[in-house]
Amino acid sequence: AYEQIGVPDYVVAPAGSGTLFLGLWKGFSELKDMRAIEELPRFVAVQASGYESLCERSQVKSHLAEGIAIPEPPRLGEMRRVLDETGGTCVSVGDSEIDRALKWLWRRGFIVEPTSATVLAALWKLVESGEIGAGSKVLLPLTGSGLKMVEGI
Repeated sequence: AYEQIGVPDYVVAPAGSGTLFLGLWKGFSELKDMRAIEELPRFVAVQASGYESLCERSQVKSHLAEGIAIPEPPRLGEMRRVLDETGGTCVSVGDSEIDRALKWLWRRGFIVEPTSATVLAALWKLVESGEIGAGSKVLLPLTGSGLKMVEGI
């Protein structure tokens, strides 16, 4: 990503088991170690409501974002360390927010599954709260295909 847009200010990624989240951090960390970049982006962990281990827990469980509906992530400590190291944060998103983001992406040709759409839902929350400002460069990984659910949308 950094070859195309430079180093993003933020990386907003799903944080289920931690594999993608930590893989993105590792890639940027290696770029920093090689002095290809000067600073790490701030990392934002996105979790499904009702399954928060990094965020404040919600009472309502998400049924859409199955890929991050993990009550006890195996790499929880590592994800906390990344958030601390990068000055990052955690955002919890619910089904209505995920559904809105999913439909927005699909209308624009991004056929993703709900877990991927959580990153856009989280970005909208961060922009609305003022935590991410206009002009910020934000990386949103859209990784999961939604082709298996075409009829449901």
